[in-house]
Amino acid sequence: MTPTTLYRELVLSSGAMTNRLDALERAGLVEKWVAQLSMEEQKYLVDLKKLLIALESESEGT
Repeated sequence: MTPTTLYRELVLSSGAMTNRLDALERAGLVEKWVAQLSMEEQKYLVDLKKLLIALESESEGT
């Protein structure tokens, strides 16, 4: 998923989304990386799996 998709879906500014993603990355709950699409184009991606697992565990009370 891209940060752009996230902030549009969550109705946040791009700066607010960046701050949240940076904090989640420092906490080890998301991973960010750059995908090189071509020589001129790259896209930032975010892996939310760890965050979703943590949220699921929390909702189950474990």
